[in-house]
Amino acid sequence: MNALREYAAASIGAWAYSTWTQSQTANVIGVTSRGLFLRTAPNRVLFLSIESQRGPLTITLPPSLRAQFTEQSPHTGDAARFSANRLLFPAIDVSLSISQDAVWRPAQPATSTRSPEAIRHTLRSIAEAVTVQCAEGFSPLLIPLLDRSAPPPDDQVSLFATLTSLRALCAKQSPAAAEYAIDLLGYGRGLTPSGDDGVIGL
Repeated sequence: MNALREYAAASIGAWAYSTWTQSQTANVIGVTSRGLFLRTAPNRVLFLSIESQRGPLTITLPPSLRAQFTEQSPHTGDAARFSANRLLFPAIDVSLSISQDAVWRPAQPATSTRSPEAIRHTLRSIAEAVTVQCAEGFSPLLIPLLDRSAPPPDDQVSLFATLTSLRALCAKQSPAAAEYAIDLLGYGRGLTPSGDDGVIGL
C-alpha cells in the first residue's frame, strides 16, 4: 500500500463547500484534460479543476496536485470519500483537504449606469468580433438575436426560431420555456454544448 499523498485545495466555491460538508461518498463521472467531474449524493456535480478559474461548484486544485494528476489521475467510476475536511481518492492514494479560508464567493456585480442602447452597441461589437473569429456553432446567430433586422443563416432558421421563442418565454417567466430549453440541452459543439450555453445565456 502506497503512502497517502496529501494536498490542500487552492480554492473551493461556496456551493461546492456546502456540498462537501453534507456529503459522505462520491464517484468520478468524467475525466477531462482540465480536471474531473465528481457526482455526490444527492445528485450534485462538482468540478475539480487543474486550472486557476474559480466557480460556485468548482474545487481548484493546487499546482502540486495538478502535476500529480498528469501522471496518475482518478478514472471514471472511481470512488471518493468525504471525511471531515478531507476528500479521499483511495484508488490513487490521494487526500485533498479544504479550509474555510479557501471558500470563494463571487463579488457582487457593479450597478450599471450605461443606457440600454450603449449596452446593445457593446454586445453588437462583441458579437461581430466573435463571428469573425469563429463562424461555426451558434456564433452566426448572435447578431440576428441582437438585431431583428439581421436574418439568420439559411441552415439555422429552425434553431433561431427555437432560441427566439425561448427568449420570449423566459422574458414572460413562462413555464413553457422548459419545453424549448430541453430541446437545446446537449445540442451543439463543445465540452459544454452550445445549446447549454445558449439556455444559460437566455
